[in-house]
Amino acid sequence: MNNLLKATAIAVGMVAIPTAASAESQWRVFGGLSDVGDFDYAYGPYTADLTTDTGFVVGAAYGAVHGNWVLEGELSFRGADFDTLEVLSYSFEVDGDVSALSLMANAWYHFPTNGNWGVYAGGGVGFASAEADLGGTSDDSTEFAWQLGGGVNYRTEQGFAYGLGYRYFNISEVGDTAIEVNAHEFIFEISSRF
Repeated sequence: MNNLLKATAIAVGMVAIPTAASAESQWRVFGGLSDVGDFDYAYGPYTADLTTDTGFVVGAAYGAVHGNWVLEGELSFRGADFDTLEVLSYSFEVDGDVSALSLMANAWYHFPTNGNWGVYAGGGVGFASAEADLGGTSDDSTEFAWQLGGGVNYRTEQGFAYGLGYRYFNISEVGDTAIEVNAHEFIFEISSRF
């Protein structure tokens, strides 16, 4: 938890300082689908394949606009239910889920375009408070996280932008479970500059 608090202070500082000197700020909210993939899981002396259902991601961000760059702090939450545990030639339905509350410092580059359509790409680093719960046994930890992504949006005359985006989000391990989160996320987002 101390690492998460430190990351919060760093992210706020990275956004607050440039925002004070910037003519424009931007807020953004988003939500969508998160495919956290399958995991290798230690099941006794065996390595099992732990599969998940498609999950969700929601979040919000605030930052500063500097030319074609947007620097922001982002708070998001993602989660997915476990589906089956496959070991040797057997498959079992399992209860449980994996989730993560993350705080990221992002940099997005908006490519110059004509008209109201825009395209951007970039990524971010930060920390995630992650938890895995499988069959009533849970483990959690605060881990380093990073993401890459991009998207396309349409900016209206009123200053709002509506868009679709993709994120690849990674946490190397959740607690001592050896579960690595490699999430492919498809989001709908709304943003506004002021």
